[in-house]
Amino acid sequence: MNSIAGLIGIVGVDFNKTQSIYEANLNALRESAPDLVKKLSHFSPSPLFHLIHSDSSDPTLELEIGKGAKSILFHSRRDPKKEALRQIELQASDLPCFYFFAGLGLGYTLEALVEHYPKTINAILLLERDLTIFYYFLHRRDWSLLFSNPRFRIVISENPETITQDAMPFLPQIMSGGVRFIDHKPSFQIYPTFYTDAIEQFRLLLKRAAVESEFLIQHGALIQRNAILNLPAMCASHGLGPLRGFYRDQPAVLIGAGPSLNKNLHLLAVHRSKVLVFCVDTCYRLVREHGIIPDFVSAIDPTDLNVTHFEDIEPDPREVLIFESDVHPDIPRKWTGSSIFLNSEKAAINRWIEEIAGPFGNFEPGLSVGHTLFNAAAWMHCNPIILIGYDLAYPEEGGGTHADGTLYKRLVKKAVQEENHIILQPAPFHPSPCTEKIEWVLGVRGRKVPTSKTMAVFLRELSDRIKESKLTIFDATEGGALIEGTIPSRLDSILSTLESRPPLGDIVPFLEEHRDPQDEQRLLAFDQLIEGLQSAQDMAREAYNRSMALLMQYEDVSNHPVMDEEEWEKIDHAFWTIYRSDHIQTALGQALFSSLFLFLRQKREDDIPNRLTKYASVFKSVIQLSEEFIPYVQNSRDQIAQSCQDPPL
Repeated sequence: MNSIAGLIGIVGVDFNKTQSIYEANLNALRESAPDLVKKLSHFSPSPLFHLIHSDSSDPTLELEIGKGAKSILFHSRRDPKKEALRQIELQASDLPCFYFFAGLGLGYTLEALVEHYPKTINAILLLERDLTIFYYFLHRRDWSLLFSNPRFRIVISENPETITQDAMPFLPQIMSGGVRFIDHKPSFQIYPTFYTDAIEQFRLLLKRAAVESEFLIQHGALIQRNAILNLPAMCASHGLGPLRGFYRDQPAVLIGAGPSLNKNLHLLAVHRSKVLVFCVDTCYRLVREHGIIPDFVSAIDPTDLNVTHFEDIEPDPREVLIFESDVHPDIPRKWTGSSIFLNSEKAAINRWIEEIAGPFGNFEPGLSVGHTLFNAAAWMHCNPIILIGYDLAYPEEGGGTHADGTLYKRLVKKAVQEENHIILQPAPFHPSPCTEKIEWVLGVRGRKVPTSKTMAVFLRELSDRIKESKLTIFDATEGGALIEGTIPSRLDSILSTLESRPPLGDIVPFLEEHRDPQDEQRLLAFDQLIEGLQSAQDMAREAYNRSMALLMQYEDVSNHPVMDEEEWEKIDHAFWTIYRSDHIQTALGQALFSSLFLFLRQKREDDIPNRLTKYASVFKSVIQLSEEFIPYVQNSRDQIAQSCQDPPL
């Protein structure tokens, strides 16, 4: 089977052939990490590191510190393998999980894990700060089969923040089976700040991933469907990429839909000419009712409820819609003004559309529509940025969860700090009360305020992004949670100090100049995608039949069959071929998330029938989703083909 254990190649090492081992490892990395291989091809290791033999003849690595200081040994001088096995015995999981190795050394702990606990491995991520250490890691043994495994990734970086992007593809494995941290103490001794920061970044990712995983489990099929149906709108839209710095040093007000918006939205109408205005879709109707024409309206949520925010409102020609691929397709389809497609690398379909219809520019929208507004304004270098309606907390004294006049407003009672939950009262879109877990965070007035677990993650994400931006950010929400990195202020005080801004360049003609439609290439890419989906569907159907046939044999108690290794190999091969398929990832990746989540969530009692049932469930999902989604892809392809024939207005 295509397991990590079966691919590592547990063999002895002839240290007279370390160069040939090194070359084999470089060749194995060439496809997945070409830039790293290029760097290593001309790399000279630091002379401070030395390979030395241990008493067991296995090598260890030594770092010279300097005169009078004791050198650092990366592994035991007596028996590195035995030392590594002891560590793994203490840290290995009983159930399959995701392993995060912080520091490599020469790879003995990795080797011990794969040799002795292969069934506990869902996926492995290795992080190494020092290229010299990785250089010797590649010389010690042949890792080429491990490097070819899709459930293994290695990150060589001096920036601890890169770990977030590299870990994202493993989100199903991370959330389905938990995480084990395997630390390499000598690496921490040499680079304590790097590894501490990297683990903290990873822990923040886990909190984010918990929110995103829950969202994908509930809405994965919906957002995948929306993304495919939005493809014609994406191709007809502009990208945010060319707008970097377009509104440099122009003041901007960002309008969220928090309950504090009731206090000061009317003040913005008086000073509208002084600022650019960005608003979330939730309060778009309310903003228009106050006589304010926003420059940008952002929409990213996938449900049809969000369409209601735009019903019976005719967009002003000056307004620009910013939308993400997840958004309900009726929003960009019915929008009559200009639009910007906010592309990101979070899903394969986004990377695919960037390749065939871009460049839109890769842009991280954030976890919520409020993050999207901030990231867009920061990208355009608006400065200062003024936040209103960014409560990110429930009202201290109880009341509405959102501003008056918004669709999502619900009532809550005043919470007391001993409580860890809050009750949301019924509302038109949610006819039953519900209980929400809360945590207490520092409020803008210096007192603790209640917020939901999800909003707490949103708050930390926004604070981090604000601090990274180096821009002047005023929080004029006048309520809610304290947003670190902002200057708490009153909206009237800020706006009264601003002068009317000079006329700005028209953004729409600027964007039109940067369009480069390549419709014929797009249509060819659509045809290839449809063909690839049909091929994967055929493979899934055949593998499903194999799985069910084997399952019937094992359920026949009187038969007691011997496991058919060849059939297992075919089923396992089909699973990993489908799992790695670019076409499946592009058109079905998010829709399949919940099925993969359940497949990877192995339990101690995962015997052969249970495992076959899981295989069959994934294959059945691929078959059903392909049947549903291929017509969606075809429909979007036909719409784009029609737009190629229609003359521009």
